[in-house]
Amino acid sequence: MCYTFLIMEDSKKHPPAYESQEKSEDKQDLSTPSKGSPESQTNNTLSTQPATESDLEQAEHNIEVRMSAFERSMIRVTRAGVVVAVITCIIFLGQFYEMYTGSRDTHILALAAKKQADKAETISSSLRDAVSDMDAANANARKALDATIVQAEISERAWLSVTVAPYPNVHFEVGKPLDIRVTITNTGKTPALDVRSATYRTTINRRDSPSLTLPKPVYTDKDYAMGGTVFPNSHTFGDLVYLLTPEDVRRIDSMEVRIYVYGRIRYEDVFGSHHWVDFCTFLLPGSAFAIYRKYNGIDRNSEPNNPN
Repeated sequence: MCYTFLIMEDSKKHPPAYESQEKSEDKQDLSTPSKGSPESQTNNTLSTQPATESDLEQAEHNIEVRMSAFERSMIRVTRAGVVVAVITCIIFLGQFYEMYTGSRDTHILALAAKKQADKAETISSSLRDAVSDMDAANANARKALDATIVQAEISERAWLSVTVAPYPNVHFEVGKPLDIRVTITNTGKTPALDVRSATYRTTINRRDSPSLTLPKPVYTDKDYAMGGTVFPNSHTFGDLVYLLTPEDVRRIDSMEVRIYVYGRIRYEDVFGSHHWVDFCTFLLPGSAFAIYRKYNGIDRNSEPNNPN
């Protein structure tokens, strides 16, 4: 409390600077003459004169004296804010420049990437075309190879042919058996494997079939007889014996009846392909056999150049 009292007393003895300034200003206002007085006219006449350097310095000094500590701190803060703003602007401009140059670089990189992608697409398209051409070439080569293999198999495979004739080759006689021999010959270059034959003889009467037509033969697995292997340029045969009576000879000569000999030969070649031969013949007057117009054929492979 004593300390506070001393401060108060001291403030009474020494008033603040702004109070003394206000009092001095009041005194000056009281001592300043009025406008209508001769002194004010004299002062106005003097104020129209240009200010000297000392006057400016005195005016600045008076302004600084009149500014409070808060105002001076605000000026400092303002100056600092201006400096910060300038620095911030510089940083922003630098960042903007970096962004601009970066965007240009990105655009350039994007264009380069697009060019690379276009080149890659062109190369990819060329590769696809090359692959397509290679596939087509491979397909053609495969077709050519397959055709060559087929031609080689056709040229080298076994080919069986069938002949039907009386044995011995003489005119048939009454009271004597007619021996009809079916001969299977391999005219190919490799053996015929697993040869099986189904051979039949039948008599067609004109009364039953005016055209003496043979019905289409039907073969089953149980109809085949095993014949084994027939090597190239060799043959195998089977005989059908038919005992003729005088009536049979007369009917054959007068073509009242027709004797058919027909059948199917099945075999396998050395390349693993299965083949078949159909044959159908009929007996003519005089003991010769003729090939019937139907039921003769082979599988889909072509006939050899030299069937004999």
